[in-house]
Amino acid sequence: MSNQFDFASFPVLETERLRLRQIEIADAPQVLEMFSHPEVMQYKSMSVVPELEVAESWIRWIGKKYVEQNALRWGITLKEVDKVIGSVGLRDWDRRVNSVEVGYDLAYVYWNQGMMTEALAAALRFGFEQMQVNRVQAMVVLGNEASLRVLEKLGFQHEGICRDAWFDNEQYQDLHLLSLLRREFMA
Repeated sequence: MSNQFDFASFPVLETERLRLRQIEIADAPQVLEMFSHPEVMQYKSMSVVPELEVAESWIRWIGKKYVEQNALRWGITLKEVDKVIGSVGLRDWDRRVNSVEVGYDLAYVYWNQGMMTEALAAALRFGFEQMQVNRVQAMVVLGNEASLRVLEKLGFQHEGICRDAWFDNEQYQDLHLLSLLRREFMA
């Protein structure tokens, strides 16, 4: 599809309360603050981030994925304060079948305020309209009910359980598989 997003410049998205922008190395202290909270990291594939260098490494890694034209990961900021309070991204863009996987995180103090739903809705709109993806999927560790609620609010459908699909804390864990199709989101 010739009108797909071409990665020429990083897109900035705005919602009623939020601004989604590229994450920079200068944001590492806020990323460290977010990723050093045990509840934020409870269902993530990496452990609590103990030092600034690890946060900087993560920022460089997501920047590399953007350069490779495989993923976009926005830093979530409040419109009035340019401080990263979370991130949301579309990754593993398979252009053959027009699909991506979604990932997100939010600083603990901003939980249960609808911010992730708002940020994710903006990222999904970008994916469906600008990237022209047909399918967005999400993988959620069993037990992560807050993440399931966010996805369900946005219309994601449960497809099933992927058994032993994630390895963390020296054990395999099952994942919920959910998806949202363009026609469902645009309806």
